[in-house]
Amino acid sequence: MAALPVLKDHARISLCGFIAWYDEDKWDRDTLPLPAMWASILFKRLVVQGFLVTDHADSFATFLDEAGPLVAEGRLKLRETTAEGLAAAPEAFLAMFRGGNLGKQLVRVAT
Repeated sequence: MAALPVLKDHARISLCGFIAWYDEDKWDRDTLPLPAMWASILFKRLVVQGFLVTDHADSFATFLDEAGPLVAEGRLKLRETTAEGLAAAPEAFLAMFRGGNLGKQLVRVAT
């Protein structure tokens, strides 16, 4: 984990084995002293690759041409959670970190 902040863009991380626990008489994969996320990545042999929406900026106009009419026709629905009033903004913000919103979190401050 200490290396993550200093990795350059598009760096690769290899995750292989549990040599530190090879001497254990028995171990349970659910209680390994390793962050659960990394254990899942290893055991499921996942490939993780980050991306930014700007990586696909050249496709944005095509996306709008295709998705815009679908949204207008109601065939493609946006998912949003709307909190009412500025006083609800702090809780709406914190709820995002708890998975308390569906889709985009909005705060309606006026109608």
